[in-house]
Formats: sequence, C-alpha cells, structure tokens
Amino acid sequence: MAKARGKVNRATERARQQRLRDRRREAGWRRLSIWLTPDEANTVEALGDEWLGRAVKALLCDCMKARGQPLSPPIEPFVLTPDTVPDNTPDIMPEVVELRAKGLSWVAIAEVFNRLGQRTKKGAAFISGNLSRDYRKWKGE
Repeated sequence: MAKARGKVNRATERARQQRLRDRRREAGWRRLSIWLTPDEANTVEALGDEWLGRAVKALLCDCMKARGQPLSPPIEPFVLTPDTVPDNTPDIMPEVVELRAKGLSWVAIAEVFNRLGQRTKKGAAFISGNLSRDYRKWKGE
C-alpha cells in the first residue's frame, strides 16, 4: 500500500535526523538548547519566513559580532553595488562567478540574490541547488 502524499514516515524521518546529528557531531558542531517564553518564541518566529534555527543563529552571530567575538572566522565581505546587481535577465552567471571567486557558497549566493529582491525568470526565489546546476550547464559541464 502506497503512503499518502504529504505524510512522513516517522521512522525514516527519525533516521534522517539522527544521521544529520551524527554528521554535525563529527564535524565538531555542538548542540545548544535554550528555553524561550511564549512571547519570546513568537517574537523570534515573527522575524520573517526564515526557518527558526537560522533566525536564532543570525541573532547569536550579530550579538557575538557586537562583542567583537564572531562565531565563525570572517570572510572578506562582498558588497554588490548598483552596477554589479544582477538584473532579472537569464544571464546572472558573471555575478555568480564573481561571488564564487570571493568564496561564497551556493547557499550564500542564493541568499544574496534573494535579499536584493532578485528572482528567477519565472519569478521564484533563488535556490542554491538550482544555481549550482545552472552554473554547471552554463560552464558546459
């Protein structure tokens, strides 16, 4: 019997989550649990459509930067000026090449374009996997 669309197999999801935790532990990540009041949790969730974990990590990073202790080693920032902001034409690859040369990951590049309000030809937000795929196609790989 096929499972219904939208339903998640709990055993499969539990195993996937455990593999993710194991990979992070092996990479040296440490888990941090915090308790928030319902009002605090609602405030954090209202920060936007970002996933709650990303919003909390961004808040922690900002707080640590304010104290002069960044959470991660800093990378050279890349600022898009109006003459380098990609437009909504299909050829954003020169900007992608430039961002990759600065050391940004595919996720970071997608976030840069999305923060600038850029959209794909079909009007969707940029996704890291799609950018990577399109870059390989553009490069002829």
